[in-house]
Amino acid sequence: MRTESRIWEGIGDWEKERSRLLSVLDKVSAGILVVDGAGRVSLANEAFGKILGMERETLGGKRVEEIPLPARIRELTKKAIAGQEVEEELELTDCSHIMVHLKAGPLWEAGSGLSPAVVILEDITARRRVEMMRRDFVANISHELRTPVANVTALVDALSYGAMEEPDAAQRFLRDLEKETRRLSQLVEDLLILSRLESEEIAPQIEHVPLDSVVREVLSDKEKLARKYEVRLQQGPMEGIYLKADRRFLTVALSNLVDNAVKYNRKEGRVMVEVSRKGGELRISVSDTGIGISPEQVPRIFERFYRVDKARSRESGGTGLGLSIVKHVMELHGGRVEVRSRPGIGSTFTLVFPEEER
Repeated sequence: MRTESRIWEGIGDWEKERSRLLSVLDKVSAGILVVDGAGRVSLANEAFGKILGMERETLGGKRVEEIPLPARIRELTKKAIAGQEVEEELELTDCSHIMVHLKAGPLWEAGSGLSPAVVILEDITARRRVEMMRRDFVANISHELRTPVANVTALVDALSYGAMEEPDAAQRFLRDLEKETRRLSQLVEDLLILSRLESEEIAPQIEHVPLDSVVREVLSDKEKLARKYEVRLQQGPMEGIYLKADRRFLTVALSNLVDNAVKYNRKEGRVMVEVSRKGGELRISVSDTGIGISPEQVPRIFERFYRVDKARSRESGGTGLGLSIVKHVMELHGGRVEVRSRPGIGSTFTLVFPEEER
């Protein structure tokens, strides 16, 4: 009887230790799977099931062949049971489109050649996405800089080699040179703004901003541009409305939206800036009567350097960073940007701010 009692005490202690171990492993972000030499799952933490989109409870006691694992993970797990150390980066397409780093190997050397093994999975999708964005950013900025720099070089060479002696040609080249330098200046300015917005160290200078004042300032600044494109600027009633925001960044966001609304409009078109409240949110809308955006392009318009109309954007001096800046400004304020657009009819971009409790 005493022996039986000791056995049950031992089992209880083992269960407690196993429970403690699982509690620890569930705090780990990497997925961990332990299988015995016969290929049966003896332990799996919550992260393992989450990464592969399955319930951890369905794994216990099953053989590796009985679990709907991605084929390559199953293959590498078997190699680990056979005593091999394996490590690989995989793109999982048969369960979900994610990137994982897998490391697996035997827990100890077994005399039969088969050993309990551990498989460690780390979801590296976000890391790889950031790396890809950085590579794309470098490639894009190199491309964006190449054209204006080449144009400036060519114009300076032309002026140096005799064009200055021809007044009409010289004036034309100087106008083109001014246009290219403005484009370069705007690109650098937008890059600096985007860099500040993406920096984790930045803290918005929140104040109670009089919305009417900010909108009037933005529309006044865009008046010359609107005359050039023959577009009317209009502002809805918003006197007495205050918004808790960083005035500098709010101005930048509205300025970018109005700038696009003018440049992508039609002659004798209209740009309207309005404000409304709905569901505890304050909504600032910038509407135009322009070319609109096709449905398939809408999900991409906030990407850096993405342009709806590349030729028109470059002709107007656009950098392709404006909407990305707008998106980051709204994220900084805990808000969002909404878009409604119909090709040939126009677009409405709405900045949605959470209103403070009164």
